[in-house]
Amino acid sequence: MMQGLSAGDRAAPPALALDVRSWPIIEWSAGRIQQIVLLHLASRGDEALGRADVASQYGSTLWCGLVSSGLVGVSWSWQHIAPGVLAIADPLAICSNLRWLGDDGHVLGAIAGAALHNRLVASLHWQDAVRDAVQANTPAPVVSWPEQPFVRC
Repeated sequence: MMQGLSAGDRAAPPALALDVRSWPIIEWSAGRIQQIVLLHLASRGDEALGRADVASQYGSTLWCGLVSSGLVGVSWSWQHIAPGVLAIADPLAICSNLRWLGDDGHVLGAIAGAALHNRLVASLHWQDAVRDAVQANTPAPVVSWPEQPFVRC
């Protein structure tokens, strides 16, 4: 074990090669959420230093889909919470290049946007795909979007 770290310390989840925060923003109506079809692109997993229990396993995942106005990306960190059970590590920290619009066409606030991101992720049944990818240790594709504005999650 590395000096200075206790068994309870956590490293940051591994980064994926694709970072949706730098993708072009896609404005999308909240009323059309069901029209977004996302596919699993990549996942990474790791274990906290010095721990072998299931709850120490964590990572991140990336999903993407094509809508009429461009490529949508959604990523989040996950953690094992019980044998065979994965959960979103922080439901308020789902990253995406989606900017949600209300029925009036105005941009929705952060809380409403976070709720819609969670609704979108919940519709994916993502746990099996992530578990399979992490067990297979498949590498993430490397793609970049040069000269695009940085958008915070």
